[in-house]
Amino acid sequence: MPVTAYILLCRSADQQRVRRALAGWEGVEVGAAHVQGLAVVAVTPDEAAADAMRERLAGLPGVREVVPVGHYTEEGWDDPATNGVQR
Repeated sequence: MPVTAYILLCRSADQQRVRRALAGWEGVEVGAAHVQGLAVVAVTPDEAAADAMRERLAGLPGVREVVPVGHYTEEGWDDPATNGVQR
């Protein structure tokens, strides 16, 4: 399960609109705002979905660029056999 952190580069004037647009997206959390953009973390089921998420984020009105700043993949996070315990 990939977990990817991004900075969405967008003007301060566009940040609230971008934040509202992301409010309903499953697996996406919007963090701190900065003069340059918004911090976002996305959890996706696989690498193909992670790539699609980046493209989807890039297509948001007001987003000038999507900059990945961290990427981590952990197998078994949602495995009921381990009750979500990481190994």
